[in-house]
Amino acid sequence: MKLASIGIEDGYVLAQTILVENSSAINWRLMGDGLRSVIPKVTQGEAWGSQALRQQKLDHPFWENRDNNRFWQQYAHFVHQFLGYIPIQKAKGIEVVIATENSTNAPPGFTDAEVISPNQALLARRLMAESDYYQAVLLVVAVGDRSTHLSTHRVKQGQVQSSNVQSHPIGLLSWYEHLLAELQQRHGELSSSENCLDYLDAVLELGHHLQQDPSFSGTLSKNLLSVYQLKQSHWQNWTETQIFREWLNDTAQELLKNLGYPAPDQIVLGGIGTHWPVSSLLSGPIWNSPTQIIDIAFGASVWSEFCKHYRGFGEPAFLLPSQPQSESGQTSAPTKTPIPPWQRHLK
Repeated sequence: MKLASIGIEDGYVLAQTILVENSSAINWRLMGDGLRSVIPKVTQGEAWGSQALRQQKLDHPFWENRDNNRFWQQYAHFVHQFLGYIPIQKAKGIEVVIATENSTNAPPGFTDAEVISPNQALLARRLMAESDYYQAVLLVVAVGDRSTHLSTHRVKQGQVQSSNVQSHPIGLLSWYEHLLAELQQRHGELSSSENCLDYLDAVLELGHHLQQDPSFSGTLSKNLLSVYQLKQSHWQNWTETQIFREWLNDTAQELLKNLGYPAPDQIVLGGIGTHWPVSSLLSGPIWNSPTQIIDIAFGASVWSEFCKHYRGFGEPAFLLPSQPQSESGQTSAPTKTPIPPWQRHLK
């Protein structure tokens, strides 16, 4: 008997987890690490997650020299405790699905988990409320912390025909780095008391602020994010954002053409990177739920139920991003990698 489903969005260095109880998407909760719902995949001494990030300073990117395996072992122990020490195994009623942009293998502590792509999870989130007779051509845009993935899907009466997944090495951390560089340029070296956790919180909050794009310019406007006042139009003119917009549009056209359609019926947008206003870079009818920031984790948590209603969902070769963007702002073309298990046809 299934007791619970756990869906994890596994980014390059950030993760989010959804727990769905008793196979009902109504009974769900967002699991964090005890401090934050967005979990940094870092360790520092005995600390892990947000506690570890609080101990790290802003003198270098916090994702360098991290121990990914150690983080997952500690996080699995935390989840084990959270579940009342029920083993994290499908045979014990705990089903885990991990939507990852990094690996084809389940991490330590979650060896019984099924591994899928972010686009599979996001499509499952979109279709979970639709009937088996739903028909549409969907462009799925999964925005992670270090990369973004595009795919197109033709859905017709319980069947899904999918394109390749194309990826690009720009995501939430690209804007994190840009902001940090500008702050250092404006104010010199930041205080040694500044830690990475507070700065990550600020980046996420600023992204939410840009989603609203307020026009307030009254006498107290200087108190609104006074250290770094930024508008959506400014962000759209950043080199990283312009490269990102061009790639989104060109890749979407190519994928739709390969599937035989001039335009999608709907653009499905979600992922941790949508803390920032990615929707402003897309043209067309956009579906993004009120929970778009956690929709990849949400989709992973309902993946097994989704597979019961939709057939033929197997993504071809997944194109991983190449090297991160260089200081000159140039990015190299994505390269093909061997087809991992979650891109082969479901059996």
